[in-house]
Amino acid sequence: MGSPRLSMGEKQLLVSLRNTGKSISEISGKIRRSKATVSKYIKGVPVLPEFQKEWLAKRGGNALRAQERKNIATLKAKRILGSSQSKEPLLTAASLYWGEGNKKDFGFTNSDPLMIATLIKCLSDLGLSIERLRISIRVYSDVDIESAKTHWAKVIGINSNKILSVNILHGKKSGKLPFGMCRVRIARGNDYFNLLTTTIELISQKYAPIAQRTELQTPKL
Repeated sequence: MGSPRLSMGEKQLLVSLRNTGKSISEISGKIRRSKATVSKYIKGVPVLPEFQKEWLAKRGGNALRAQERKNIATLKAKRILGSSQSKEPLLTAASLYWGEGNKKDFGFTNSDPLMIATLIKCLSDLGLSIERLRISIRVYSDVDIESAKTHWAKVIGINSNKILSVNILHGKKSGKLPFGMCRVRIARGNDYFNLLTTTIELISQKYAPIAQRTELQTPKL
């Protein structure tokens, strides 16, 4: 939700970049779109033979770097969980994200302003600068857009012009979602995504052993 659809020029550029062996992260940075969007549009796009060797080497390097970032995030999560001062915001943020967060990259969507505000406050307590937030909203066609933008801007503590986009759903939904839904993303958000998801893993390892997760068919993040 939130971001405008890719233009024909963006799609052509995306295909060209993939053809030459560019990674999802590289394409995302080039066209300034989320990794989830890039991943959706590169399905089935081939890497040309002359770029295969470089691409395969890059994939191996990316996997190693991703694992290294995850290891760093795990150590950080364990350190914070051992701190009485920072433990509460991390546990709260991880719990909220476990229920409502995107499982591929950082993205959190909800219509409850208290939930959105709580998540952002916890992330702020964990060191996130509000300047890194990327906010978009989704509203039904009968909702006043400016009122919705003002509402969510106040909840988050930003100017309404900082809301990047508004996705309008056609139809009406009387009595529900008076200001629509808010989506929170973070610029270069892998650090916080890894921090929260590794914390979730640590929680599940402590309270739901592997055998129990398998029996309940609970997916591991």
